[in-house]
Amino acid sequence: MLQKGTIIGAATLIAAITIATTASAAFAGGAPGSRKAAAPSSGQQLNGTWKTAVQLSDAPPGVAPTFIALDTFLPGGGLLVSSSADNPGLRSLAHGTWTRTGNRQFSSTFTWFRFDPTGKFVGTQRVRRTMNVSAGLKAFHSTDVIEIVSPAGAVVATIHGTEDGVVLDG
Repeated sequence: MLQKGTIIGAATLIAAITIATTASAAFAGGAPGSRKAAAPSSGQQLNGTWKTAVQLSDAPPGVAPTFIALDTFLPGGGLLVSSSADNPGLRSLAHGTWTRTGNRQFSSTFTWFRFDPTGKFVGTQRVRRTMNVSAGLKAFHSTDVIEIVSPAGAVVATIHGTEDGVVLDG
């Protein structure tokens, strides 16, 4: 038989989840004042998974200047990115956001954790990009700025690049 405290605790947990879900939905839906205003959507979204080819214009020594990545753009502005760059065990999955900034123009920012070969946390890497999407909304070209960030939060290096992406169908 359930005790009174257990029932009250469960009811409190359910209420907290409901409030958090409602608040998240309101934020994702653009509640007034909750986010930077985006350009009218006119149906232009990035939702789905895209394959990108990355070209670094000033790759540091020992870093491949080209690689591919998978970007998953989530409804509401979330973003997950994985990469084929060398040593995948030295970095986490990237998390970030995307927003529409104009007609077929978007921006996105994402960050992942960096680790040394022993698994020790050595900082983050942040990518900021400006994306121009094709008329059919199935391809994009972007200009990227990549910042290598120390564990203390200081930018210790900046790399530049471009990306060409295409939406994956199924």
